[in-house]
Amino acid sequence: MVIVFVGCLPINTCLSQTFDSAADGNWVSPASWAGGVAPAPGPGGGLTNNGNFININAPHTITKTANLEIRGNSDLVVRSGGTLIVTGDLTFRNNSRVVVESGGFLIVEGNLTNNNNSDEITVDGVIQVAGNVTAGNGSAMNGNGTLLVEGSITLTGGGSNAGQINLFISALPVELLFFEGTFNKLKGVNELVWKTASEINNYYFTIYYSTDGFVWEPIAQIYGAGNSNKTLEYTWLHKNFVNGINYYQLSQTDFDGTTVVFPPIAIENSFNKQLLYRVNMMGQKVNSKYKGVVVEYYNDGSSLKRHQH
Repeated sequence: MVIVFVGCLPINTCLSQTFDSAADGNWVSPASWAGGVAPAPGPGGGLTNNGNFININAPHTITKTANLEIRGNSDLVVRSGGTLIVTGDLTFRNNSRVVVESGGFLIVEGNLTNNNNSDEITVDGVIQVAGNVTAGNGSAMNGNGTLLVEGSITLTGGGSNAGQINLFISALPVELLFFEGTFNKLKGVNELVWKTASEINNYYFTIYYSTDGFVWEPIAQIYGAGNSNKTLEYTWLHKNFVNGINYYQLSQTDFDGTTVVFPPIAIENSFNKQLLYRVNMMGQKVNSKYKGVVVEYYNDGSSLKRHQH
């Protein structure tokens, strides 16, 4: 007697299904998928069963409302020309396999989390994240694609076990609200102040100094906040300036070495002349408490335009 056992090993094989996009539409709409069957969102917004194969084909745009979770032993492929939009958070679980082909777009309007040891994420297209990105211990995102992040990036773990993102990372530049300088009579220094509304991948600022506005030398380097979504103010004091007009310029450098240079400012340090009055851009006389752009007029006939706050 021959006994034949018929079954599935592992069990995930029995549960695996393939879903191919067939038209633009919502993730849960049967009309969006070939065969008229949509992948169920499952608990927490993830895929119902392990072993699902999800293909977002060209030229379709599939929108997943709220969160999406790609579970272990599941495959998500965004083909070239295809677009997947997740309006909430997106999570890649351990043993999930995700591919964004060149020309494919994965847009996350919330946060993106690559869980611990999730190292089968390949991006040759574009992943755009409006929130934050977290890479868990032992996780990895590889490929020749681009990760666009508006929030912060957190790599958890340490040493060789730290999360990795081996992609070209592009972010919004530092949003500089102002950069200005004044002579602080009490301290006898030129006080430089600048404020940022947000910072992403900001490594450091550099202050350059000039006595003629043409030849510049770096005189200070101040570390940035890295990633920040709140308003931050920086101050630096310069002691060794000349009697006359002193010029300052601010630059900002990302962790990847990209540098942005901002317009220079000037501080009048001619101590043998006196301020007569200052006016705003409407020609109205204002005092030192006025906030905005002013022009200061001195007894030697010179003037200086600057920003007061």
